[in-house]
Order: sequence, then C-alpha cells, then structure tokens
Amino acid sequence: MGYDKEDRRTGFDLFERCREISALQVAGWLGLKTEYRSGKRWACCPIHGERNPSLMFDKDGRWHCFGCGRGGDAVDLWSAVYRVPLGIAAREVMKRTGELHLYE
Repeated sequence: MGYDKEDRRTGFDLFERCREISALQVAGWLGLKTEYRSGKRWACCPIHGERNPSLMFDKDGRWHCFGCGRGGDAVDLWSAVYRVPLGIAAREVMKRTGELHLYE
C-alpha cells in the first residue's frame, strides 16, 4: 500500500486493520458487480470505465486492473475510486466496518 508508516494523522494501527479487509469486500460496498471467471472474481474498472471486466481480485484480498494498470489493497481501491488521499480512504473504509471509533 502506498502510505508512509510515520503518518500520524490516522495512525499505523488503522492501516494495519485495513489490510485485513479485502478489496472484494470494498468492491461490494462500491456497488461493483463481479463475475467469477478462471478461478478469480472480475469487475469492470470504476476508475477508467469500460464495458468488459478487466479488474481482477486475487485470493490475497488485493486487486489489479489490466486496463489501466492500477492495483493495490482495499484502501487503494477506495482512494482511487473516490480520489481521496490514503489516510481519508482508510478512515472511510473503517467507518464502513463500524470500527473507526477504535482508532480515534
């Protein structure tokens, strides 16, 4: 994930917890429709827009788009879709889990 471990705005523990959340779960929160193909889940990329699914979710909870080349973890996906910094994306992801209060 592209963040600085010394980022004190959200705290390192927040990012550690976010790593436990899969990008596929975030895709569900974003309303992305996925399909199962070749042993993996695929969706149309909400970042660059397309008709054929090129965004792949792997078994490690990460994502990669073969169309635009972007990828990462759950926080990276939220950050890319909403065009917000990683610290804000991490807080938003944790709000969705109901656990944000543990990190404030």
